[in-house]
Amino acid sequence: MVYERQIEAYPDTRPMIMMRSGFAGTQRYSVIPWTGDVNRTWGGFKPQVELSLQMGLFGLGYTHSDLGGFTGGLDDDIFEFDQQLYLRWLQYGVFQPVYRPHAQEGLPPEPVFKDRETRNIVRDFVKLRYRLLPYIYTLAWENSTTGMPLMRPLFFEDPENLELIDEKDTYFWGDAFLVKPVTDPDISSVEVDLPAGAWFDFWNDVRYEGGSRATIPVDLETIPVLVRAGSFVPMTDEIDTTDDYSSAELALHYYADETVRSATGRMYEDDGTSRLSLDQGNYELLRFRAQQDDASLTIDLRREGGNYTGRPEARDLEIVIHNWSAPVKEARFNGRNIRVDYSRSKQTLTARVEWDHSAAALEINPVTATGKPVVYQVMTRLFGNTNTTNNAWGTIEENGVGKFADFNNAALAGIRELGTTHIWYTGVPHHAVVRDYSGIGVSDDDPDIIKGRAGSPYAVKDYYNVNPDLAVDPERRLEEFEALIQRTHDHGMKVIIDIVPNHVARNYESITLPAGVENFGASDDASVEWARDNNFYYVPGEDFQVPDFPDDYAPLGGEDHPLVDGQFDESPARWTGNGARKAQPAFDDWYETVKMNYGVRPDGSYAFEELPDEAQSWSIGQHAEFWHNKDVPDSWTKFRDIALYWTAKGVDGFRYDMAEMVPVEFWSYLNASIKAANPDAFLLAEVYNPALYRDYLHLGRMDYLYDKVGLYDTLKPIMQGTESTAAIAPVHAEVLDIEAHMLHFLENHDEQRIASPDFAGDAHKARPAMVVSALLSRSPTMVYFGQAVGEPGAGDAGFGNPTRTTIFDYWGVPAHQRWMNDGKFDGGRLSDGERQLHDFYVRLLNMSATHKAMQGEYAPIDTHNDKLFAFARWHRDEQLIVISNFDDTETHALRLDIPATLLREWQLGDGRYVLGEQLYGDDTHRLVVDGGSGYVNIELEPLESFVLSVGAADIQRHNHFASQFVGSRHVDVWLPRGYSNSDRDYKVLYFHDGQNLFNPEWVYYTQTDWDVDTTLQRLIDAGDVDDTIVVGIWSTNDRVSDYMPHEFFELASDEYRTAANKYMTTEPNSREYLRFIVDELKPFIDANYRARPGRDDTFLMGSSAGGMISLYGLIEYPEIFGGAACISTHWPSSMMLDNPEANEPILAWLRESIPPPGEHRIYFDFGTEELDSNYEPHQTAVDDVMRDIGYQQGRLWQTHKFEGKGHNEGAWQERAHIPLKFLLGTADNKE
Repeated sequence: MVYERQIEAYPDTRPMIMMRSGFAGTQRYSVIPWTGDVNRTWGGFKPQVELSLQMGLFGLGYTHSDLGGFTGGLDDDIFEFDQQLYLRWLQYGVFQPVYRPHAQEGLPPEPVFKDRETRNIVRDFVKLRYRLLPYIYTLAWENSTTGMPLMRPLFFEDPENLELIDEKDTYFWGDAFLVKPVTDPDISSVEVDLPAGAWFDFWNDVRYEGGSRATIPVDLETIPVLVRAGSFVPMTDEIDTTDDYSSAELALHYYADETVRSATGRMYEDDGTSRLSLDQGNYELLRFRAQQDDASLTIDLRREGGNYTGRPEARDLEIVIHNWSAPVKEARFNGRNIRVDYSRSKQTLTARVEWDHSAAALEINPVTATGKPVVYQVMTRLFGNTNTTNNAWGTIEENGVGKFADFNNAALAGIRELGTTHIWYTGVPHHAVVRDYSGIGVSDDDPDIIKGRAGSPYAVKDYYNVNPDLAVDPERRLEEFEALIQRTHDHGMKVIIDIVPNHVARNYESITLPAGVENFGASDDASVEWARDNNFYYVPGEDFQVPDFPDDYAPLGGEDHPLVDGQFDESPARWTGNGARKAQPAFDDWYETVKMNYGVRPDGSYAFEELPDEAQSWSIGQHAEFWHNKDVPDSWTKFRDIALYWTAKGVDGFRYDMAEMVPVEFWSYLNASIKAANPDAFLLAEVYNPALYRDYLHLGRMDYLYDKVGLYDTLKPIMQGTESTAAIAPVHAEVLDIEAHMLHFLENHDEQRIASPDFAGDAHKARPAMVVSALLSRSPTMVYFGQAVGEPGAGDAGFGNPTRTTIFDYWGVPAHQRWMNDGKFDGGRLSDGERQLHDFYVRLLNMSATHKAMQGEYAPIDTHNDKLFAFARWHRDEQLIVISNFDDTETHALRLDIPATLLREWQLGDGRYVLGEQLYGDDTHRLVVDGGSGYVNIELEPLESFVLSVGAADIQRHNHFASQFVGSRHVDVWLPRGYSNSDRDYKVLYFHDGQNLFNPEWVYYTQTDWDVDTTLQRLIDAGDVDDTIVVGIWSTNDRVSDYMPHEFFELASDEYRTAANKYMTTEPNSREYLRFIVDELKPFIDANYRARPGRDDTFLMGSSAGGMISLYGLIEYPEIFGGAACISTHWPSSMMLDNPEANEPILAWLRESIPPPGEHRIYFDFGTEELDSNYEPHQTAVDDVMRDIGYQQGRLWQTHKFEGKGHNEGAWQERAHIPLKFLLGTADNKE
């Protein structure tokens, strides 16, 4: 009752009802309760937090206490003023919903009546309360819109932690603050259980690590108040009363911390009194977003919302960044360098800027965001081979071999065309090979312990040289590789080679060792199985035996060879590379290799110092410092020297084979050494155990790991049609904390070719999977040579089976050879399908390597279809919506709903946004945002993907545009293509019934829209009309009243007025509606858009009653509008077919009121069906009026009749080009 009466008496004012009691449902009625007549004692103070928290959970978020207590102490003989109690209560009050000292008469609660010290302390807290008003008012808005209480219990942070349910003394004040009032006297410190994350003392910025109990020192002037890392706290200057409040000068505090990579905040504001501010859109929401990467920080600022009384046109903004220690090399605001102030003692950074509310960004030490690495893996010996013989087990003379020299400028340009940033030259280190190189001092390798004729690239024989097969002149092979390194760098790409620390070739023998370096095993004690500084493990007392080969296998395919005798001299035998400990390994073992020893005993225990747990968070420098001067196993230093040898020659990174078989401490040691020599080294490891991923990244300091077991193994069955796309998001979620470090691929030398029959059987089936793989995360993307042209890996090369391109034998790669085109490397012999596939890879990989969003955030988008997968990627203002159709036979059409949380994150207000397709350039898709919800209508053909970049809004929605003349309504502003990238000024067309113009889902009844944007854009593109903005003014329930010209209503018959009143909500309101357009909307459009404000560039258009108001607007404001298009005009007399005389007064008024010819353009039309069937005689009468005035059909006036057309948006859509061209036509196209 009280609430309703308050609304009735003051309909425009927010009700405020203070009461101490109520029933269930009280929460709905703006009730502000307090905790009763609390006793003025410590015992009365202690339960106040608990009471407010409990009431907040019941929906009474403004529950508060009488600050300082209410009762007690009236008899001076038994009461003494307790300064501590009074101060602690009023200090707590700053962080509760209502700040209100209140007590019984006779004991004034106001601080002005207290002693000087008390007054001074309380004064500072009262000032703080006022300064925090922007933050507190935002909490009030959250409570109003979501029900979230202002004071929040700790279990909100962790609902699963049942212990927090009983925590009644500490609470969250919004999201940013953690508060624990001091409720006992004589306290110098307070124990506070901190939630996870970093926290800062509000008073002195001391940092505390969360997830633990902290001891917070306090004095009489402070209580424990902590701010969460990553919080935004908006504050204003000190004021004396809320009447003085203004946020035109705003301090925005951001609490930075290296543990918080991304954070968001917001601030709500309106006029502070209007009851319907939210409903009418008369508010603003300021959104803040921080992104930090080491010493680089970006704070994005956005504003959304409408107008309200007192809204600042711009803000003087003081941005204070807390906990900042990095040197500031550069600071920019909106791309311009600015000065910032740094306090070393406080570790705060302050920037003072003027913000005009356009999208803006403060950048500290900005880093140019690019895409991400693209790795091109190439089997070096196969790449340049043009020989097409392809005999199984063929020799070099038969099958040919590629050389370093084949990677000439044309070849490297062709690789670079794929967006490649790094080339992984596989098979470069000198590995065992069946070929006579004794002429250059290389010993022969035994085919009994070699896989294939060319040998495995992972059975390295000499780490200090390269494979002689790859050199034109084997004796100068190292020089040729060094030249290739330089050529690769010259083409803007970096070089990666393999290092295989787990094992080496059985016949390891380096003949080009640097001075002072000895071969592996040279100093081993082979009499024992294991010793810490042995390089190998041994089988003492037993000689090595060649494996028993299966019946279908013989070395070299059974070819007669002098070394094929089933023997290999190794005594004693050594462990095999995969850890097999027998003197005779099995055929399935890695028998061509021997296992390296890194100080791991045969029982698995370590003979070296292990890393401490805290090393997970160490920098690479701390890892290097840890190992400095430590005694490590001999194999460690040997492999460190090998890596540094190649680093010194210009190799930019390494791919580590089977890294998980080597202890993580070794990788810490090795990688710290490499990064000391080259901080930008690219370190990629093969790790297949997800449980070890984080250890090898955080302890082993790898840059990247294979995402094989997760993403690759998920995408493969989806491509094969046996798995749902619903599996993608969960498997990616498992690595979200390390996603930037998980290299994605669909092919490599270990995996089947996509086009092979055992995989997908068609290389084009990779297209949707490749889009997902390449764009899903910040991780690098890897492609295998030949993948981009659909190489199937067919043919029996010798060792191994088809479906994988051989890594063991000499071979030509047919599809790749067609791309090579006899050394032109231009794809000249590719089929049409192969060429289209290559073009797809070029587009996709270049986009992934350059688009800023690839370094940003990710969110899945539900398609509700097990053949489709969609997700979003974004970095600041670069936003992508990606969707792929894995179905190879069916087209799928859907409405893709974009999560509201994502739209808020992107700060997209209502409207329609152009989606630019990034792969093939199509821009026909649109993102529609309506009421905070968004969607895209998409149709995907089989295997089709769209990568849609969210561009500027071509329809900008101004929600609930407020007016003092008419009810608020939406206003949509359509902007033609190129508006955001041009500096031209535009004509403006004000179009009534704006909901019917652009989107069928906005149309109230017919679900068919005018499609004005498409029609007008086509006319603009053809040069038929000038550049024009369309302002779509939505109608409301008052439509007929708004559109009914006053004179029409006044001059019409009683019969007409009676009929019209059935549709009108009020008396005619057309003059007020036109004042809304002329005095409020047009000035807004002229000020906020590049509009030509003059009469000759300003027009009105509408249909039915919208036609009437368009003509009326021209009549009432001939100096404002240069023309009107009146479509299917609903003349009043058309409702009275039996009384044609009713036309006469209206016609007479039109004859006197329509502007004379010469300055304006007027268009009429009508159909012959539905309601339009009534219009012809009345339009004919109006046409007579036009002639009487002096108009002639043609350039300044036209009336058209459309046979067979009815009174609906579909009919108007068909002919919209005619009035648009008439009104807006260029000088050369006016009839």
